[in-house]
Amino acid sequence: MSRLDHDANEWLCKIVLFGPPTIGAVKLAAQLVTALPAGEREVLWDAPVAGDSTLVARYRPAASALVEIQPVYSIHAFRTAGSSATDRQHLLGNVDGVILLLDADNLDASSFAERELERFLGMFGKMISTMPVVFLSTTPLSEEQRTALNPRNQSLFAGDTLASLTRSLTTLTSLLEEDSGFAGLGFDVETFESEEVSGDDDDVEFDDLHAYDDDDDK
Repeated sequence: MSRLDHDANEWLCKIVLFGPPTIGAVKLAAQLVTALPAGEREVLWDAPVAGDSTLVARYRPAASALVEIQPVYSIHAFRTAGSSATDRQHLLGNVDGVILLLDADNLDASSFAERELERFLGMFGKMISTMPVVFLSTTPLSEEQRTALNPRNQSLFAGDTLASLTRSLTTLTSLLEEDSGFAGLGFDVETFESEEVSGDDDDVEFDDLHAYDDDDDK
């Protein structure tokens, strides 16, 4: 679950690279993280904690929609094939966004992973259709394959080029930033709170409060 670190002025968010327990999916996850600019990737992908079945890379994008807040994304994935269902479920704990990895050489396993993701998210009170999720395939898919593997027609990328790899992640982070409620906020909180308000608080009417509602028609 994402949280705002007020001391560091950072928004911390968890991304999971979820897919079938195949070599193709593991390689795709590694390709995605190593495609990030070195200056924006804080943790080396090839330096896992001993005995840990997962890898974590920390991604600090140079540019984002959060203006004065620095987003920091922890990206979690398995470093070897053959993960258990229990491990895959555990990996999704407190997840904020998911990139669903599709192994084009093992479409049956990829289809099962999509159904498994829906089931595991449901255990945490979440759904694919209501949270930031994008799809990333090892190679381009046919129209029939896309329809079968991505029935909700969510953003789908093929990881056959560096550009498409990075675009899958930046698309997901954009969705996360839009959902965060911080996008576009640029005011200084201390200055805002220190401004004097004319008149007594008791005199503020309900209609007066609407003057500060950006959603009202003007």
